[in-house]
Amino acid sequence: MKKSSLFRISLVVPVLLLLSYFSFATDFSKVLGSWKLSVPQAPPEYASSTLVVSESEGILKVKLIFGESYTLEGSDVSFDGETLKFSAGVEGNQIPISGKIAGNSITGVVTSPDGEIGMTAEKITLTGTWSYKVPDAPEQYSAGKMVFVVNEGKTTGKIVMNGGVEVPLADLSATENSFTFTINLEGNAITVSGAVVDGKLVGKSATPQGDMAFTANKE
Repeated sequence: MKKSSLFRISLVVPVLLLLSYFSFATDFSKVLGSWKLSVPQAPPEYASSTLVVSESEGILKVKLIFGESYTLEGSDVSFDGETLKFSAGVEGNQIPISGKIAGNSITGVVTSPDGEIGMTAEKITLTGTWSYKVPDAPEQYSAGKMVFVVNEGKTTGKIVMNGGVEVPLADLSATENSFTFTINLEGNAITVSGAVVDGKLVGKSATPQGDMAFTANKE
């Protein structure tokens, strides 16, 4: 065989291998994000949590958030395009968890020391009602609800303040997990932006008095 032919083969083979790798690489997009996890038969302190799935340099990471501060990191995380599997260390036991994804839902099992128990999870997306708090805002604006509705593919929304005043969202730009919009308060255009982070909305309002951070929990 001629040297030129060998040279061409030596170039083609790595390219084919690279293309093969990308063709068969698992798409993590449908598993990434925050999920509201429910395990009704588990002890009360472990019956509900927020499951957060993230990716870094092609490696999946999982954590479970219970309440406001207790977090468990998952290990042995895998996803084959349909089923998410990982383990969580609970009170000295490694608890395997497995769930099959269908759209924005997960159905699966938790293998406890006492046997398998069912679990379900629903993806936490922007759509719906969120209770927000803006600690630095004047009292009448410091708490209320953000409501996001999707109709025929278009997202609309409003803010309902604790006093009952409703303000429509203008210039709303939204994805499944993030948004930006403006509202008019006392003649001022307030720009609000945020994203779903660990199951909560986290963001800021740009006001004439400066940026004010807010958080919101989904109802």
